[in-house]
Amino acid sequence: MKAFLLRQTNYRDADRIVTLLTAESGRLDVKIPRARASRKRFGGLDLFVLANVVLETRGAPRLKEAAPLRSFDGIRLDVVRLGLASYAAELAATAAQADHPAPDLFRLTEAAFDSLDVADAEFDVGGLGWARGFELKLLHVLGVRPSLRQCAACGEPAGAPVGWSVSAGGVLSGDCRQEDRLTQSVSPAVIARLDEALRRPLKEQGAVAWARGEHREARSMMRTFVGEHVGIRERALAFLDQMVPLLLVGLVFVLSGCPSYVPPEDVRLQGWLLNTPTPPEDGTLEALTVSGATADAYSDNGTLLVEGANPFADFANYWRFDPLPPETAVHVVFGPPEAAEDEVDYVTTVLSGRTALEDLFVDDGTFHLWSRADATNWVAQWRAVTDPTIPGPTFDPELEGEGGIAYGQVSNAADYEGYRIVVRDGAGLDRGAFYTDDEGAPIEGEGLSAEGTFVVLGLSPGPAEIIVGRPDGSTLERSFATRVEEDGVTSLVGFAIVD
Repeated sequence: MKAFLLRQTNYRDADRIVTLLTAESGRLDVKIPRARASRKRFGGLDLFVLANVVLETRGAPRLKEAAPLRSFDGIRLDVVRLGLASYAAELAATAAQADHPAPDLFRLTEAAFDSLDVADAEFDVGGLGWARGFELKLLHVLGVRPSLRQCAACGEPAGAPVGWSVSAGGVLSGDCRQEDRLTQSVSPAVIARLDEALRRPLKEQGAVAWARGEHREARSMMRTFVGEHVGIRERALAFLDQMVPLLLVGLVFVLSGCPSYVPPEDVRLQGWLLNTPTPPEDGTLEALTVSGATADAYSDNGTLLVEGANPFADFANYWRFDPLPPETAVHVVFGPPEAAEDEVDYVTTVLSGRTALEDLFVDDGTFHLWSRADATNWVAQWRAVTDPTIPGPTFDPELEGEGGIAYGQVSNAADYEGYRIVVRDGAGLDRGAFYTDDEGAPIEGEGLSAEGTFVVLGLSPGPAEIIVGRPDGSTLERSFATRVEEDGVTSLVGFAIVD
């Protein structure tokens, strides 16, 4: 099985005790007999290395075989990266439970080491901002991440002034801030930086604009929060705080002998389900989320790859699709939740071409559902101004065989005005698109406008193909795979033409 080496301690005259992190069994404290007497037995196995390991299970666990897969050599290029990796390894080792599966923690650790294993010219983690990002993502994995956008006590959107409460689980605002006598006053700007650090990949932490004073305040806040929920040894904190050459004491590095990196066999998609295809930028994401839907992910040929899941009970509108093939576009189908009389009614929505990523626990991922009102409006508009006999669903679940529609907006339409879009549906029929303005209203002409919006009606369910035609009547060699659902909308907002 694959394992990261997170800690190592000399034992007796020649032995060594190492702490391994595995996805299958969590933390394993393993003895390596005579490890210091001969480095030939496990050459290349050292701190931060990812390896295939075989354990001797009779009696106390011992390392029998180890074949390094990746050494993450870039970590050792400077003391800053070394300190950050040491801190992440210590936190991961502390958080992991012995003999308890930890696939999420394992993947986060891999993403952390990978983000530090880059060339000098590409390395920018924003000072100690990387550490804040890792802490927050770790808390997210453990299910105890702090509330940063909503008051942890009442759930209302947090407004200035705000306080920080470890016992409450994050920010407090309004009367809640006054009622908790242990609340620590904090700057709203620091809360905003932490929120951005949580939602950015670790490789992009340098883009978070931390000020020096904000660093100190955030470090104090997170130190108490991480200490309460994870626990950490003071030596690891000293590593991070001082960043001195003493980080190198006791660490022996072997940089040769590691085979090339083996990419992961599966990855995932995850994110919030919203009622809009355009995520907001003003911190109101939770107000736009949709709960109670169902979800599946399909391949191009219509094979069900995986059912979606809600990984966190307290975030019913957060979806994860796992495992998925790496670097492969998939088609995610969201079924609508049952709507009460006073709630918005949605229709099944297909999101095509989503590609799973390796960098995990980043909440900038989003999905969306279209409302029944939008979908029926598109159908009614086009049947009224063209031919009322054009097939178009009423989106009534009790009427079978109505099919679905596609609604999209070409992101680079200004370069492709006059181009035409055809969808070849699951029945093998070609359906031409009608073109709309940015409000969804019909426009004159038989090709894309600069707005790039379009509707295709009367599509049979199943895998489908989007074909793009040039104004001269020829077609592009490349087509785009998608999917159509009964009584559903295939959402192609952000669709790009590649000529």
